[in-house]
Amino acid sequence: MNGGGRSRDIGSYTITLSPIGDTVVCRRDETVLSAILRSGAKVVFGCRGGGCGTCKMRLISGKVEHGRCSAAVLLEEEKENGSFLSCQARALSDLTVELTAANKFGGRWRRGGGWAAPTPDSRTARATLITHYDNWLRARFDRAHGL
Repeated sequence: MNGGGRSRDIGSYTITLSPIGDTVVCRRDETVLSAILRSGAKVVFGCRGGGCGTCKMRLISGKVEHGRCSAAVLLEEEKENGSFLSCQARALSDLTVELTAANKFGGRWRRGGGWAAPTPDSRTARATLITHYDNWLRARFDRAHGL
């Protein structure tokens, strides 16, 4: 890494997806969500306009420019605690981003990838999806940390 938090590729930063440890290159001209999707990974998103909050993530380290977003879906207190809307935020340095069950991450290694979004009236399917995702995420974390 060069000084100033820039990755070796001039004009880009590295996003580390925690706790999995996968990395994604993020160009300076693209949002965090665009970089993740361009890498072939899948995460849940909605409006892509900063109004719904579906793509909300938490920053563990690094800096983002929040961009345009609704104060109703991303409170100032949430911003101060590291939350950001990935559809609007742009990296200002290398980032480490915490993935949660709400992001429904599907890594690049999943051909055709990602998680199907459950329909609002299928509570059982949603609970099952979150349980499977949680188990998968824990297993990836354990393997990554030699547990």
